[in-house]
Amino acid sequence: MTTSLTILQHQFAVPVITLITLGLLAYIWIRHKRQRPYSTEIRKVTLAETWDVWICSEALDLEDKEKKDNLLGAITKEDLDAIREDLITLDKQKFSSRYPLTQIRREIMASIDWRALNEELLRLPYDIRQQLRQSNPDIIQDDHQAERYLSANELRQMALREYASQRFGDRAKSDWLNVYLRASKLKQTTLRGMMENRVREQGGEETVRQHAIQLVDEKLREKLLRVPPGTKFEGISD
Repeated sequence: MTTSLTILQHQFAVPVITLITLGLLAYIWIRHKRQRPYSTEIRKVTLAETWDVWICSEALDLEDKEKKDNLLGAITKEDLDAIREDLITLDKQKFSSRYPLTQIRREIMASIDWRALNEELLRLPYDIRQQLRQSNPDIIQDDHQAERYLSANELRQMALREYASQRFGDRAKSDWLNVYLRASKLKQTTLRGMMENRVREQGGEETVRQHAIQLVDEKLREKLLRVPPGTKFEGISD
């Protein structure tokens, strides 16, 4: 999953609608310009413990429970075991660092970006989709497998969100995640066209624009990583 995401991000530069994203940046900066990354634990818990309880839990709100059940029905037992193993590895290697919450948020953001890229890839005309796959062998080559992988990625993202909530209290209505999800939707409004242009080799000015837009996107990520858990952004929804 990480390899595919890195390659796709490098190839397509993950665009956003610049002016609106700049507005989000200004909003965050005005409200939280003195903040830094927060990683104060409210509870000692591992990701394995969180996963084992959450994956079997029925004590979820109706929307989350329905979403989790649908995702579980779209993947295999092997996929489920692979997600758990991957999360345990991440917990040991990344989430035991100086700023574990920052690393968890980065991982969630990467999952959201990966989903946006691959959802738009699946919406491309068949011939363009196949050309992209042929030029990038690390991209999933089969539509059915890609859809299954998207479901696994979404379930993994939900588990990371639960872990951040359990360990750091990092969950609130209209919080940093909602801001990033909104930015992700803005990316998707232009992403498909930029991928098509990539296949048709319309580079030049388009490539320059991609790099400029990517810089704005990176600034948004860095600002959101510094927002304390529980911070609400009124008027922002996913």
